Amino acid sequence: YNTYFGGGYNYQLRGSLLEIIGDLSELENTSWFDRNT
Repeated sequence: YNTYFGGGYNYQLRGSLLEIIGDLSELENTSWFDRNT
């Protein structure tokens, strides 16, 4: 994994493309990342 000094979390995207898209949507909807990420 790469790191940066800003702190934070990592999230492994696993599964099919549809599962990954769903995961990304859920992460965005719960404010895990935004346009500045």
